[in-house]
Amino acid sequence: PVSWVSTLDFPEKLPDIATEKFIAHYQDAKIEVFSDKPSNTLMLKSRATFYSDSEALIVNCIEENFFYQPCQGSLLSRTRWPCGRQWHETFDRGHQSAISKWKEHLGESRTLTFYEGARLDCLVEFQEIFEREVRYTFSGRSDNLRELYLKIALCDKNLGLYSLINVNDNKTFSIISAT
Repeated sequence: PVSWVSTLDFPEKLPDIATEKFIAHYQDAKIEVFSDKPSNTLMLKSRATFYSDSEALIVNCIEENFFYQPCQGSLLSRTRWPCGRQWHETFDRGHQSAISKWKEHLGESRTLTFYEGARLDCLVEFQEIFEREVRYTFSGRSDNLRELYLKIALCDKNLGLYSLINVNDNKTFSIISAT
């Protein structure tokens, strides 16, 4: 019977992914694999681009994988959604700020996940919803602090006046922005 799913046509000899560079075009995606040796300056190993349309004009998502760079805290992978204005990055354990994952939704929010035990302040996650709230999550602190949650209230945007509310103990702090 005729299927509603279009068939994939593969070449008779598939490229050796470990050693050869190749680009493969599919109905809604393009796969690029670079050489097995990091010869390009971006240290890019592979890239997969997924499209929202069959004409491959509107990019839905781009997934990139990078070569491991020892002792540099290198970027291991990146996923971008250009239309959704967001991206995720994953880093190796040697990153200078101990960042494991960085997720950002441009203009809206940011989440940083840190390797547990890698920071002196025991911070494992930082979440920020721009101009609304900030949340710090800790693990293994000697003072048993597990979370610090601050709400940001805009008092006067023209003057740059903000109010921080520590939700943990209901204390309010007023700050003046330096903008």
